[in-house]
Amino acid sequence: MALAVAGCAPPFAAPNFVDRPRIIAVRTSPLVAMAGQTLEAQVAFGGATSLTVRRWRVCVPARIDPFPEQRCADGQGAVAFTQEGGDTLRWQIPTDQAELTMLLFAAFVDANGNVPNITTALNQLRANGADLFVYVEAQAPDGTIVRGIKRTLFAIAPLRYTPLTTLRFRFAGQRFEARGGQCVPLEGGEPFAIAVGSRSVVAIEPPAIETTLDGAHYADGGQFPEIFEVAGLTEWVAPSAPSVVTRHWVVGQRNVQRASGAAVSDVLFCSFTTRTE
Repeated sequence: MALAVAGCAPPFAAPNFVDRPRIIAVRTSPLVAMAGQTLEAQVAFGGATSLTVRRWRVCVPARIDPFPEQRCADGQGAVAFTQEGGDTLRWQIPTDQAELTMLLFAAFVDANGNVPNITTALNQLRANGADLFVYVEAQAPDGTIVRGIKRTLFAIAPLRYTPLTTLRFRFAGQRFEARGGQCVPLEGGEPFAIAVGSRSVVAIEPPAIETTLDGAHYADGGQFPEIFEVAGLTEWVAPSAPSVVTRHWVVGQRNVQRASGAAVSDVLFCSFTTRTE
């Protein structure tokens, strides 16, 4: 969630700093799903020893709805699927044409209840896909409820984008690779030692020439001296005392190319720990 910065002394911690139970990121796979495929989603939690997923929900946001995210969170509107609990959402997208038509109706209907003709609707689907929202709700051990939502796509034909399959980055002289949600040091074990008060910046490695990834770095200890409205890649300062263990999360994302519509990002994330010495 973006936090506004006001005046010379911001009242909030940097959005990169994880000081309470929260959802760091949600990943959906495949990002552009088609009929008959199984849509999966995983979530990265932070700020608590453990969080338990209470509910997953997949919704089709209505074209005319000004608050579709809230509608999905409330279980209203075009809810395509609900799963109670589970670390991973799994939903097989229907192949029945009548069922798909009912699900996608909300994506194309206008304020007067009119839908475009079939040719126009199919052309829109081919060019942009149809938005789906994946909503997740979880509970921390202290009873705190956290919620998150991720935009993904349904398509009837492949959209032009390069799937994000690898996330590698450098941090404090180490190279890491995301594997199954863990940031694995390629030259050492975990947790790895870091000097007290040292300064480091996560540097995402582009997976290919002329390709870049947006990224964000989160941590539950140390400091982020630069304050932004949204989390990104900024300098991190290690704790000033020895033997302090800090958990970090790194998120990489790449946007899908669409002719129109809201940006939809392919996401990979992982976590690791450091210990000061």
